[in-house]
Amino acid sequence: VNLTQPSIGINLRQVISKREAVVVERVRESKGWGSFKREGVETAIMLPIQSHEELLGVVLLGRRKRQKLRAEEISLLEALASHAALAIQKASLHEQTQRNLERIRALHEINAAITSTLDLRTRVNVLLEKIELFIPIAAASTVSLYNRETGRLESFACRGIDERKWLQAATPLSRAARIAETRAPVVVRDIQKDAGYNATALDERDLVSYLGVPLLANDEVLGVLGVYTAQEHDFGNE
Repeated sequence: VNLTQPSIGINLRQVISKREAVVVERVRESKGWGSFKREGVETAIMLPIQSHEELLGVVLLGRRKRQKLRAEEISLLEALASHAALAIQKASLHEQTQRNLERIRALHEINAAITSTLDLRTRVNVLLEKIELFIPIAAASTVSLYNRETGRLESFACRGIDERKWLQAATPLSRAARIAETRAPVVVRDIQKDAGYNATALDERDLVSYLGVPLLANDEVLGVLGVYTAQEHDFGNE
């Protein structure tokens, strides 16, 4: 069912705002509802799937026979929607637990790589590889490090893009420098519209959104880690 259909959209907004069931007794005479009409639905009901005042989704049910839904039927459907909410929450908690386990394993592998070699590039490459476990949507990642002799940030390692082109691009690190200076993450929803964007090394992958975070150790800024996505993405606090 297309939830953007006019009548569905109106009823959906009502369900979301009031968090209560909405019954449509004459689907055929209502605007929209194309999929339900093609199935011969006469009566429909939309119910919120919610838990502890949190809206998790909406369930749509249709009846081909034009018959008014009784109060006890609506109560039963609301109870089923509540059970669905519990099932969704349990599934969500299971997925979150699995993600946390993967992150713990990734951190362990990063730590093992750090303790098994003194080679900085190997350590950084392991870090970039494991980022995909933390942020599956990541399409590319980069690390810029401070050169203590020059006092400037320099491109050091990357993943998901052509390293030779990236290193030769002489990309101005104004954004990374700002991150290092403020010691705060920077999120750019569309880097191609950003004033500091340099397409020379990145446009081959059509990278869009960017998250940059400072690399800190003992209150010292060592560099900047950058993560790119191939589609527009809102990076959350997590």
